[in-house]
Amino acid sequence: GHSPGENLVGAEVRLRGVYGAIFSAQGRFLGMRLWLSSFDDIEVERQEIDEPFDKPLRALGSLLGFDARQSPLERIHVAGVVTQVAAGKGFYIQEGAAGLCVRTVEPPSVQPGDDVEVAGFPALGLWNPILEDAIFRRRGSKPLPDPTTITPTMAASGNYDAQLVRMEGVLLETSHGPEDHVLALRAAETM
Repeated sequence: GHSPGENLVGAEVRLRGVYGAIFSAQGRFLGMRLWLSSFDDIEVERQEIDEPFDKPLRALGSLLGFDARQSPLERIHVAGVVTQVAAGKGFYIQEGAAGLCVRTVEPPSVQPGDDVEVAGFPALGLWNPILEDAIFRRRGSKPLPDPTTITPTMAASGNYDAQLVRMEGVLLETSHGPEDHVLALRAAETM
């Protein structure tokens, strides 16, 4: 079922509730939460009026310099080809050499090779900005980009975040979680 608050995504609201700060294990401030008694504690100041897909398309590469802590109140509009679907949480898109993690409100009905437009709110990811509470629409299909061959040292740089890559090694073990499969490799450069 849908949460009553889902149709408020993108609205300017006034909230009344109990504040809680979120810190990392290292004590770094990550954000805040507000616990509400009910949806009656939400007062809508302004609803998003503009159609998010009417906004100008931004290049994925232009988001890398964006400070996600200064998130705009409106979604930004990007496009790319789906390279991976993330088990009901969202998907990854790529445009040229730039990749992006997209987290959707609903489990996404896309597959690799789908050409999509996405509108979402920038947030701070591990290496680069991600888009949260995103909506999307399919425009057609495109060939997947050629994966970049990388080494573990290259992977540790963070320069290939959210991009389609290829890595060689010896398969040591596999494990299966509820949402993904993990392969442990001994990489060629460490053999």
